[in-house]
Amino acid sequence: MSGINALNVQTSDEKGPASPFSVDQLRIGPRLKAARRLQRITLAELSKRTSISISLLSRIENDKSVPSLESLFVITNTMGIDITTFLTLEIPDEFLIKKESRQTVTVVNGEVEIEVQVLTLDSESALLEGFLLKLPPRASGGPSMSHEGEELIYVVKGELEVTVNDSTFVAKRGDSLHYPSHFDHTYRNASDQETVVIWINTPPPKISRLRKPPSNGDGESHRSEDPIR
Repeated sequence: MSGINALNVQTSDEKGPASPFSVDQLRIGPRLKAARRLQRITLAELSKRTSISISLLSRIENDKSVPSLESLFVITNTMGIDITTFLTLEIPDEFLIKKESRQTVTVVNGEVEIEVQVLTLDSESALLEGFLLKLPPRASGGPSMSHEGEELIYVVKGELEVTVNDSTFVAKRGDSLHYPSHFDHTYRNASDQETVVIWINTPPPKISRLRKPPSNGDGESHRSEDPIR
């Protein structure tokens, strides 16, 4: 994947040579909105913390106004985000990820191993990450946990038991679940058959760091103790 640094991009209050690509390609506004919503910050709260009017913040998020670098720095700094994340345009070499090319991670939970195939591109600016999980009988995600974001699960094969707060749901083939990740949640395959699910997380979970090749360089799948939640 190649990248273009856009630190010299021309903003609404700057003069200078045109950027080599359209500022629209950066999608700064929608990405700022997604980041704000993931942190559950209201426009009013962000306005108070940045001293930028709600109307201007709204126009920026809806791509009706391009923020100056100064304003962008204030906004990203307030949300604890690296400004360069929004000023770098990543251009994937390929948008298609072949089945045989997927990164595979083995998640170890006790004595059970869960195979996790990464379905999405390795991108620092990605707003979501998708996985194909193969859960053997009785596999589980361990104790309940909570974090920022949202999750979407689609059951491809078998059935999955998911507990969100105090409610337990059993999703069977063709069913889906969608819930805010800040609720306590966990999962398990309570059946005697393998369960296969597609799991979408936003923002990308910590497993993204496991994309790096294994240390022995043999190209095989590698292992982790971290749950995919």
